[in-house]
Amino acid sequence: ANRNITFQAEASDALGVRRVEWWVDGSQVGENLTTPYSFAWQASAGEHRLEARAYDPAGNMATSTTVVFTVTR
Repeated sequence: ANRNITFQAEASDALGVRRVEWWVDGSQVGENLTTPYSFAWQASAGEHRLEARAYDPAGNMATSTTVVFTVTR
């Protein structure tokens, strides 16, 4: 069975944050354009890798530390 997992991130920049993208296992699974930066992901069982990528209005990007997590059935 699949489960929903909610990811949350904090991002800030002197110019502001344009968007935050959510990446799981190397694929973009969602994005937020406004705070709070969160996303509900329908997870499958197994080990996964999560990253959040934040962009400012100038197009600069910063990537979070990769979080490895396991979903069990």
